[in-house]
Amino acid sequence: MTSASAGAPAVAIVVVTHNSSHAIDGWLAAAEALAATCPLELCVVDSGSDPDELAHLREHVEGRVASLVALPNVGFGRACNAGAEATSAAAIIFTNPDTRIVSLPAAVSRGEGVDGVMGGFSVEADGSRVPLGFAHLPTLRWEIRNMLFGRHVEVFHRTADAPAWVLGGALAIDRGDFDRAGGFLRRLFLFFEDADLCAVHAELGGRVHVDPAFVVEHDGSASSRPRRDVDLDGVARESGRIFVARHGSRWHAAVLYLLLLVWYVPRRVALELLRRVRGRRSTDSLRVVVLCLLFPSIVKRRLGVPRADRDPR
Repeated sequence: MTSASAGAPAVAIVVVTHNSSHAIDGWLAAAEALAATCPLELCVVDSGSDPDELAHLREHVEGRVASLVALPNVGFGRACNAGAEATSAAAIIFTNPDTRIVSLPAAVSRGEGVDGVMGGFSVEADGSRVPLGFAHLPTLRWEIRNMLFGRHVEVFHRTADAPAWVLGGALAIDRGDFDRAGGFLRRLFLFFEDADLCAVHAELGGRVHVDPAFVVEHDGSASSRPRRDVDLDGVARESGRIFVARHGSRWHAAVLYLLLLVWYVPRRVALELLRRVRGRRSTDSLRVVVLCLLFPSIVKRRLGVPRADRDPR
């Protein structure tokens, strides 16, 4: 854990934008209020906004942030890495433009650094606070549970007790720890980059936790919308394969494929035939079910992304 030197900003707050200039004023207002008690270094990284959006963003942040970095649409993780490179504070907090930081732990505000990877708590509409930490990584054991029990398994199980990973839209980390972990892996998207950073940090002996004094509000006004020109399912599956290759065992795929053969596909085929016998509308064709044998990644839910109804935010 690295402490800030005298007179230096205690924390760098990096926000990644993409066609979300409409949300930046709220983010800035919250950050500026926080700066009254905690020296901050503010950095905006734009990831491929339309020209009009980028111009609007520049107009709103000029003179109010330490740096504005404009990039093509490189994704959240790579944009965060660019923000880390553009800042110098000993601690870094990564956020979304519709995330408002309400409070930070006193030690962080005093420039004493961040202990490990730290997530926060989000204030809900009813005033309750929910942790932005999640219990499960896509390990072999977790994927077996998913394949056996399907929709009855909670994909994003929130926890405040020793989470496996925390949401990247409100993630604080010591700069030294971030550098040792290699930053966000540039090939990962759709929350896998968040989980990977936490997994690497833990493998290096670091701590992953949530702190009740790190409080944010997230209104969802700048959340990503589905794009017809992007195969999000394909992106998620590819990110999942990369994640498993980095953190899973060599038996991971073999065990899952065996389970696919003896349980998943027979069960799906039986249910499909039963629907047809009863004259019910088919939800899946047998062709799609059989294709699972050739492309087993189709049925690997892993983190449950990218379906909007399973978005952990």
